[in-house]
Parts: sequence; structure tokens; C-alpha cells
Amino acid sequence: MEIYVVPKSIGTKRKGSAGMNARSKASSIKPIKPAKPKPVTVPVGLCLKNRASIDLDFGKLYRILPDRRSRSLGYVRVIDESGEDYLYPDSYFRIMRLDAKVAKQLVQLS
Repeated sequence: MEIYVVPKSIGTKRKGSAGMNARSKASSIKPIKPAKPKPVTVPVGLCLKNRASIDLDFGKLYRILPDRRSRSLGYVRVIDESGEDYLYPDSYFRIMRLDAKVAKQLVQLS
């Protein structure tokens, strides 16, 4: 009479965590917080000078349009009283960045 022995495994080793408690350690993983959206800001300029320019009012806020080339030459592109955009010396303005909603309201008021 022959006796056959059936092996309990096929020769692979158990992993270290297999013998331990098999529960997930999800509580140790920190949840990813969604990134807060950055507020949209726009450049505006406060007019400090208006030499020989009838389209600029002293103390008024104007919308500044992005123009790298003119900035490198010392000018800013401004939407003035005529509603068109023109180049003015950057020394005429104090340029700042404001929240888009706030800037729109302030430009309309001034």
C-alpha cells in the first residue's frame, strides 16, 4: 500500500505580513487635501502723472494689459478714458495686482 503525501504549498515562502493581521492600515495614510484655487488677479495702475495726456485722470485706476515688450522698454499698455489701449510711460502709474472682481468694481467706480 502506497501513501501519497500532499504538500501544503508549492514551495513559495509566505510574505511577512501574511502571518500577521491582514487588515489594511489605511488610517495611517494621510488624505490628500484638494488644492485651493488661487485667486485670479489682474494688474491695475493708479495714475500718478498725466503730463500732456487728456485721456488720463490723476488718481484714477486703469486696467493694465500684459505686454512684455513694452514693459522692457519702460512703458505700460493701458486702457484709458477713450476705451482704447495705448502705451504710457510706466512712471505715470503705480502698478499693483488686485483680485479680478475687486479690480473690475474699482475701475468702474473711478
